[in-house]
Formats: sequence, structure tokens, C-alpha cells
Amino acid sequence: MKRLLVVLLAVMMMSGTALAWNLDDHITEANDEKGDAMVFPVVIAKNGGWETKLTVINTDLTRGVVAKVVVRSGVFSQELLDFFIYLTPADVWTGVVRMDIDGDPEMYSTDPSCKNLAGVFASEADPFQVKLDHQNSLCIPPDTDEEVYIEVLEAWASEPVYQPQGFDYGGLSGPPAVELAYDDDPLSFPDDETENVLTGIYEIKNAAAGLWASNLPKIFKDHDINERLDVLIESAIGLQARNNLCEVEAVSTMTALHMPYYYNFSAAGLQTIHMITLYTKLTQLADCLITNHRGPFFQVPNRLQPGPEGTECVEYSIKFFDTEENTPAESGVVISPVPEEERDFLCRELNFLYPANWRGITSMYDEGWVNYGFGPYTTSCDPAGLPGDPLEIAFTGLPATGTTAYWNASGLTLSDAAFTRGDVTYLGTAVPEYPEAVGVIATTGQ
Repeated sequence: MKRLLVVLLAVMMMSGTALAWNLDDHITEANDEKGDAMVFPVVIAKNGGWETKLTVINTDLTRGVVAKVVVRSGVFSQELLDFFIYLTPADVWTGVVRMDIDGDPEMYSTDPSCKNLAGVFASEADPFQVKLDHQNSLCIPPDTDEEVYIEVLEAWASEPVYQPQGFDYGGLSGPPAVELAYDDDPLSFPDDETENVLTGIYEIKNAAAGLWASNLPKIFKDHDINERLDVLIESAIGLQARNNLCEVEAVSTMTALHMPYYYNFSAAGLQTIHMITLYTKLTQLADCLITNHRGPFFQVPNRLQPGPEGTECVEYSIKFFDTEENTPAESGVVISPVPEEERDFLCRELNFLYPANWRGITSMYDEGWVNYGFGPYTTSCDPAGLPGDPLEIAFTGLPATGTTAYWNASGLTLSDAAFTRGDVTYLGTAVPEYPEAVGVIATTGQ
């Protein structure tokens, strides 16, 4: 690995591109589940009691942290709501996406780490309570605000204050002091202003039905926001950061997801939903028509196919396997029977796939696992994001994350999908284990 890094450094110096060699700046997956950017891939609120509780934790005992929460619609990734949370050292913010009394999805929080619409820090008596309303509700198809995903982007972290679980600044204490310290530090950007200290959890539940399950979000290290964030300006992972969407996609790319399932009404009584989130697609709309997608993967000409009701879709393959091991007489190889490969399309940013609907299109098993294949796809992009720069990074596969939900009358479970990573190259040189390889690439531009 050291030899590879030396080779890449020499190539970068000769190429004269707008890159910085910095071991801390290349975005990676957070193997210790602490970072400066998170994606909650599945958040639902539906009639009948379904809601999702969100928790964001500042694990640092001596730093205050400011983060921006961005709620995005499930069809086109349109921004439905954004707001800041102000975390003192060791602080936790919680909120719930639920149905309000009008039957509309809302974000609700009594946590004093966020401010309500009156600009006052929330409380039980005066909560943060906002509908997830969007401007594309009249589009066909109606974009969804009941099935969404959420980004949490760390905007700023203070210097250590050496007062564990407390924060005082400018005569204030607690979250108001964190807000004031952030507001008083405008000239430090674009210097490093974030730390890898955030973690979280999301809980999908239906209290009336007695169903509840939790899971971790997808967490990234060294995303490195380097512009001042504002609620009036759209923010997303890979924007306003040293590590742009090219690098986010390279660290997220998969050539396959491997997800278990029970067929609906199987002997175990378990039902299954597979959820695949394309959080870098970031569709852009004008007058309800798609004008572009932000992620480099989704900008490749002729890669996306027209989908139902104005969507644009990426093709994938499906192979089904059972849980029994059969030995074919001729080869003697122990292998699950593999039906012919099916092909289908992912058209939304948050896609729901139901094994209960598959019985009619292929020979199914009551219990087994699915191989979702993405490719052959190769994407080339520029980590500096500067006009005219060469396309220095190339990766195979699709930037995605997968989540499996099982449920029956006894309970609900959530689990992350197993996966096969895509290959990543930099200037034609393979970068092994790119998602964990700190220090391979860092950018100075967006």
C-alpha cells in the first residue's frame, strides 16, 4: 500500500491538477461508526401509526458541534426541510418523522438542540413542528414525503473547551452558546472546521402494532464541509465540501447487493421489503421535468432509461438463491440452484422492492437471498470538480446502499445489505480498498 501511495503522489505531482495531498481529507466509510456526514437511508411516516425516530449523537466530550439536517423526498430527492442542530459536548438530538393531526408527514422535536419556527430553542411547551411539504406535490408522479431519506452534514466543530458535557460562550451556555460560537466564527472557512465525532441511529416503529426496529445510518469520515452552510442555500452530501460527489460515489459504489428474504406468507409468516437508496442521484427538476442529476454516475449519457410517470431509471439484474444446498450429479459442486437472471429498473431515489410480487415473474423460493447486480457500469469523474480538469477517478458499479426489513405479527427487524464493492482507479492505477484507504485523494475545489 505504501508503494501505491508513493506512485499516486508522483503521478499527481506530474499531472499538475488542482489536488492537495492530505492524509485526512479523502472521504472514507466510518468503520468506527463516527464521522462528519451521515445518511439515514429509510425514513417513513404513514397512516396507521408508522413513524421514524432519529437520533444524532455528538460523541466528543469537549467540542460543540453544529450540523445541518436535510430531509429529501423519496422519488426525486427534493429538499423538503432543512434546519440546524446545535450540540454541546456529549449532547444528543432526537426528532420524529410522523403523521400530524391533518394526516400529513411532519418533523417533530422537543429537543432544545434545535430551534422552532419562532426562532426559539425547542421545548415540550414549544416544540419544533414542521410539515414535510414540497413544491413538487402537483408533479406526476406526486413526489413522496411519506417515504424519505435524511442527510446530516456536520457544519462546524469548536475547539476543545475542556468542560465535559457543558459549553459556555459569550455569556451563554448550552445550545445557544454553540450557536453564538458558530456565528462568531465566519472568517475561518474554508479551513478545516469539522471533526469525525457524529454518530446516530434511526428507529422505525408502529406502537399500536407493537412493531419496532432500529438501525445505524450510513456514516462517512472526512467529508469536510468547507463553506458556510445556511438554511436558505441547498446542501447535500458532496456539495460545499472538499470531497465532492465524484469521491462520494467512488467510496459508495457497489457491483452487487446481497439481501435475504422470505416470500410473503411463507411458512415462517415473515414478509420482506428490500430498500435501495441512491443518495447521490439528486435529481434536479424544472416545471416538474427532470433537467439533470448531480451524481456523476447518473450523468453518463444514455445510462438512464425513461421510466414511468416522468422518472429516469437505472437497470439492474436479479438472481434468486434458496437456502438449500443441492449437489448436481455431473459436476459434484455444492451450489444453490440459480434461476435465469431477471432484469428490472430502479427509478426512484428511495426504491422499495417486494419479494411478495416476484412469484409471478420467476421460480421463487419460500426463503432465500437475492443478488442485485449493477453493471457492467464504469464511471469517470473529476475529484476537484473544476471545468476542464481530467477525469482522474474511475469506478465500477452503482453508488447505493441497501436495507432489508422483515416483519410479522411478532416483530420487525432492519439490517444492512451485504455487498460487493466496485473497483476504483486513480489515473489508471488501481486503489485497493478505496473506501478505507485514507490519504489516496483529497481535493481543494468543489
